[in-house]
Amino acid sequence: MYMELDRGTHAGLPCPAGPGLTQSVAHREPYLTHGEPCQAHGEPCLAHGEPCLAQTEPCPKASLPPESWLRFCASRTTPELFESLRRLNQFESWSLAAILAKLAELDRRSAAEERGFPSLFAYCTRELGFSEAEAYLRIRAARAATRFPRILTMIAERRIHLTAVARLSPHLTHDNYRSLLDKASRRTLAELDRLVAALAPLQE
Repeated sequence: MYMELDRGTHAGLPCPAGPGLTQSVAHREPYLTHGEPCQAHGEPCLAHGEPCLAQTEPCPKASLPPESWLRFCASRTTPELFESLRRLNQFESWSLAAILAKLAELDRRSAAEERGFPSLFAYCTRELGFSEAEAYLRIRAARAATRFPRILTMIAERRIHLTAVARLSPHLTHDNYRSLLDKASRRTLAELDRLVAALAPLQE
């Protein structure tokens, strides 16, 4: 799933790809001037554990505000919209995994409290603008990922969602986490309910 990237620059920002990687096809996603984030390498570069600046920083040539993106989308063909959405969806899931990793480390350091927030939850809602539900799910998943890092890979690959991780986290052990995460992959909420209900008697 990791894409081959070059070590060059894009929009004056370095790509932190590791050594020995070859050049990929550049500019697979339009600049913000065309209404979407610049995806210079087609998908996020996670060589250093997070998307490279070329994909997370706005293109300095950006001129089209987000409220104009609907007009841009109306000018695209249906296949172009599907392909663009596929790439953006992948970018979002990889970015979410990176966010969870950062939250996990900040939680380990009690860094939010050191900054004057009563909790990491308060930091997420007040500083990052998450809703209470968003903050809860992300913190729960980040803490679970500290114990079982495979969760980050599954989040990045869109094989499991935050709700599933939050529901399963109290039941995960080093003996069962792989099988339970795999069973929960791409399950509906009703299916998750049945899975968790089957686990409860085993732990009584």
